[in-house]
Amino acid sequence: MVNDEAMVGRGWRRVFLLEVPICLASALYWLAWPDQALASIHGIAHADPVHVSLLAQLAFVVLAVFVWFYGRWLGSGRVQLRPFRYLQEGLILSDGLLIWAAIASLDAGAMQAGPAAGQITMAGAWLAIRVAFLITTASTTTTTKESK
Repeated sequence: MVNDEAMVGRGWRRVFLLEVPICLASALYWLAWPDQALASIHGIAHADPVHVSLLAQLAFVVLAVFVWFYGRWLGSGRVQLRPFRYLQEGLILSDGLLIWAAIASLDAGAMQAGPAAGQITMAGAWLAIRVAFLITTASTTTTTKESK
């Protein structure tokens, strides 16, 4: 039986709140200096309007989902464990795909070595944090009551 009353602890909320300013800084960098961002990350010397537009669209999604929604939810002080675990499971998939994308982009010459290493390191660190969260909260999501 699933324990729908369990909440995410204050310590874990604080850990995950660290993602909010990281995402905010990244998105603002992409919006304020798209040419510099595309040059430093992907080696695009002269970004065309299509690349700049795609980067802006990505920044808007990051601002809406990770800065506004995620920050507001974590800051509310009352985060139900089950849906938060589902979100972290999805973000584990995202972290793994970001690692794969950085390696593939580096191999294809579509990403600079420094930013690729940074993306692999950051996504790897958050992947490890999320796995630790899921492991440590696994026993909280179920009760020992037998279902009737």
